[in-house]
Amino acid sequence: MNKTVLLDALRKSGTIDGEFKYIAEGIRHLAIPLNTVNLNQKNERFHDERSIDAIAAMMQKFTQRVPIVVQRQGMITRDGNGRVLAAHELGWTHIAALVVDESDARSIAYAIGANRTPELSEWNMEILNEHFMLLQEEDVDLEMLGWSDDDLSDFPLTPIAEGGLQDGAGTQDE
Repeated sequence: MNKTVLLDALRKSGTIDGEFKYIAEGIRHLAIPLNTVNLNQKNERFHDERSIDAIAAMMQKFTQRVPIVVQRQGMITRDGNGRVLAAHELGWTHIAALVVDESDARSIAYAIGANRTPELSEWNMEILNEHFMLLQEEDVDLEMLGWSDDDLSDFPLTPIAEGGLQDGAGTQDE
């Protein structure tokens, strides 16, 4: 049975919906067998062990909330290689995927843009620090979110009484 027929049969049978608690309910209907998805062997981005571990920890804690994007021709992952690797690591059998029927050039262009555009934004460090403090109060493991102790060493993570942040030495940031 070819992959397209398999995908359509699984979706029409209703056997996908509701079975995969590790996929967020709102995208569960997009679940396809993980073994039908091929990694993009020419992915422009490399995922090291730390990256895959962080993605896997996020997916295990919060479920898969964002579908991967797969080019129907070849069932190649165009957005989500890291999530596919993490899903394999977690022992998942299915993953939510938006399967698109488009040319190689269009799929590659999307993949490059999807990887590049997040790099064009910047963190609001004051708000990020506030959020880190809140998460620490709730005992959320920031490393699970991809932040190492080294990454966090630049953050004061100390509140002050009135509307600003204070560094560890007690001076107010301006």
